[in-house]
Amino acid sequence: QDFIKNNKKQVISCLISNKLYSPNHNTKILKNSANNNLLSFAQERLWFIEKYEGGTNSYNIPMIFRVPRDINDKLLEASIKAIVSRHEILRTLIKEDSEGGGYQIILDDNINVLDIKRIFITDKEELDKAMMHEINHVYELSKEIPIKVCFYTTPEDTYLSIVIHHIAFDGWSVDIFVKELREYYEYYLKQSRGIKAMLNLPKLSVQY
Repeated sequence: QDFIKNNKKQVISCLISNKLYSPNHNTKILKNSANNNLLSFAQERLWFIEKYEGGTNSYNIPMIFRVPRDINDKLLEASIKAIVSRHEILRTLIKEDSEGGGYQIILDDNINVLDIKRIFITDKEELDKAMMHEINHVYELSKEIPIKVCFYTTPEDTYLSIVIHHIAFDGWSVDIFVKELREYYEYYLKQSRGIKAMLNLPKLSVQY
């Protein structure tokens, strides 16, 4: 309250610039439905660039892992899907309203919104080419969620690529993602072995 009181003019200016407040009324009703979430300033900037350039892969954040042989990739897959279910932003589409503004639609976590691909690779050259194809994917943010996951199986090893658009992810998110991936995997692994397990992740009080 003190912050708002001491910065009243700046707060009102910010609300007006984002069409959340009209000086002629106490509040302004948004034309989007109550379930539609506006973009943050950073998201709005990236979304504008995406539209202006007609789609770009410049803001893809890739994570590449070699999967150890003793890892159960089915449980790893389940762990990734659990993270997508936990974080709404990873199952969100960016839509455009009738006035050209962007807003977010969160897809239901009760349906399988993430299609995890599996590719069988014969040699390193083919592996590099397949990985680059995923890393350079141009997202259609209005039609697909901002995360792509693919397993690559070679005669020797298995690799995993996770590519997430910057509109939903940043450098700080990487550590969080890896930590939660480890937690979910350990949880599902213990369950698969008949061991009583508790998921050591707090409930999220906010969503990005």
